Amino acid sequence: KFKYYLKNVLKLDIYQDTFASFIGSMYHKILSLYQNKYFDFETEFQKYLTNRELTLKEKILLVKIKKDLLELISELKKQQLLTGYDEALYEAKAVVNIKNKVAVEFVGYIDKIMFYKNIDDTYFSIIDYKTGYIDTHIEPIKYGLHLQLPIYLYLIHYSKLFDNPIFTGIYYQNILFNYPNWSEKLEKEKKEKYYLNGYSTSDTNILSRFDSTYEASEYIKGMKYNEEKGFGTYSKTISNETLYDLVKYTKNHIEEKCSEIVKADFSITPKIYALKNVSCEFCSFNDICFMRESNLTYLEKVNDLSFLGDDDNGLDRRTTISN
Repeated sequence: KFKYYLKNVLKLDIYQDTFASFIGSMYHKILSLYQNKYFDFETEFQKYLTNRELTLKEKILLVKIKKDLLELISELKKQQLLTGYDEALYEAKAVVNIKNKVAVEFVGYIDKIMFYKNIDDTYFSIIDYKTGYIDTHIEPIKYGLHLQLPIYLYLIHYSKLFDNPIFTGIYYQNILFNYPNWSEKLEKEKKEKYYLNGYSTSDTNILSRFDSTYEASEYIKGMKYNEEKGFGTYSKTISNETLYDLVKYTKNHIEEKCSEIVKADFSITPKIYALKNVSCEFCSFNDICFMRESNLTYLEKVNDLSFLGDDDNGLDRRTTISN
């Protein structure tokens, strides 16, 4: 809460334009354009470099980065051949107006939304590009942590982006990473890194249109299915019941935090989750924070989504999300 106050009220967070952030932004920009009819990679790549002073080291790194980006685009086009979702939005803006004592406009930008429309419904999958380590665990949302993918679901459900949206999947996709040094593992590692990593619908009728290879997926990490045994051990799926509770829980959490902001509740309450300080780890305000040991909030590790509650049929949530 105190970090929010320093960053968004006092506006003390100074943006540092590093080479890493520059490359991350370039990837996002070009990946939002590559499907355009008249897209020309070299033109867009050079345009992004205009007025950017590069060191010799950065110029050398850029040679490899350019090659990797071209390979990534090629891989994304191959993946596109596996799906029946023929439309996409990039850097999509979604807005939800929240009624409070003060009107709140909750805004999010989603890297990529793949979708398919029939007469009445829009089937969608959310993809968030990641340039580093991917942690797909959503169980910590119990404490308001790991909320990024659930927030995207909330935005699509409560905004007017789509009529009658029907969930297919929420995924991260790694777009920039370090390769292993040993050559025999390189190709396998690169291919797996491009896979979508996250949660899919447990409705195979919907999933099969999004990923034609879902029985032994060449698109979604860990996804396997057969008629006799069902989904494989490492397949991450969400039932409609759990999805409903997940969106509802996210909505309640957002509205609760909006109320705290309106009330100017900016207390210092760092979270220690599973014995790790997840609030202070990457905080840039350590030098002006007067946090004390007594301010720390210790949270136990969450292993399933049973805290979301049972549905009307008494179905335990632990049975509706696999892996």
